Amino acid sequence: MSETTSVFVEILLGSITIIAGIIMIFRNKSRKRTCTSIANAKVIDILEREENEEYETISGRTEMRLKTYYCPEFEYTVDGKTYKKSFSTYSNIQNMKIGDELTIYYNPSNPTQVDISARYDNSSVTTPIILICVGILLLAVAIFTILNAF
Repeated sequence: MSETTSVFVEILLGSITIIAGIIMIFRNKSRKRTCTSIANAKVIDILEREENEEYETISGRTEMRLKTYYCPEFEYTVDGKTYKKSFSTYSNIQNMKIGDELTIYYNPSNPTQVDISARYDNSSVTTPIILICVGILLLAVAIFTILNAF
């Protein structure tokens, strides 16, 4: 890959990651602003998804293994109506079990819109910051490369 192409890729990826981080921050703030009512929810099921994953053995061979990912499904009641939702992402760690209770925040004008991650998961704050920092780093490398070319 030529140096010009490399710089272009760094600028493109840096810009995309910065924009993605900013979008995530605004989306999280919007969700916190609209999801203001509190309800108690109960985990009713753990959804499972299995995927084949490549890994390298100690001897250097590449092998396949089946990996299981988990996603809690929960239900909550608002004004006598019961709603069912699940987390938006799967995890390879099963950190909840059926019957666990959690507090959710929902939009009073649209109870199907809930906010869990922004209040329970630090990744709603750290992930956008990491994306923005990686984007800035990529842009800095591109600028450094351009300046050294002169």
